[in-house]
Amino acid sequence: MMNKLFLFRCPSRSYGTFGTLVLPEDRRCYSTLELPWKDNKEDESCVPSGDYEIEYTQSPSHGTYSYEILDVPGRTGIRFDIANRISELLGCVAVGMNIGHDGTDRYIEDSRIAIKSIERLLNYEKSMLRIMWSDYLL
Repeated sequence: MMNKLFLFRCPSRSYGTFGTLVLPEDRRCYSTLELPWKDNKEDESCVPSGDYEIEYTQSPSHGTYSYEILDVPGRTGIRFDIANRISELLGCVAVGMNIGHDGTDRYIEDSRIAIKSIERLLNYEKSMLRIMWSDYLL
C-alpha cells in the first residue's frame, strides 16, 4: 500500500505560502514554506493544488537525493527541499519542524531534521501527495 501525505496550505501572501504537511501514520505535523501563488510560473510560484506522486530521486542540479513531486503541470524538478527562508526557494517545498518569526521575517525551523524524518517514515518509497488550500494551519 502506498503512503499518503496531505499538505494543507494557508492563503498565499507576498511573504510566502505556509502550510502543514501531515503523514497519517505519523503523530507529528511538519511546517512547509513555498513561494507565493503566481499562476504556477516556474521558479516563482508555489505548486498548484492537486494530487501528485512523489518519488525519491537524484537531483540533477545538486547530485543529492530527495523527494521529487512528479507531473506538476508545466514544471519539473520540484522537490521537498532543505530550506528555512523563502529567499532560498525556486519553486520547491521547504519542510521544517515549526514556523518561526524574528520580528521582520517568517521562516521554518529545523528543515534538515524534518526532511530526514520524513524520508525515514516513508522508507524512501514512492508515495502520494495531496495539496489543498485551507483557511488555517493545523
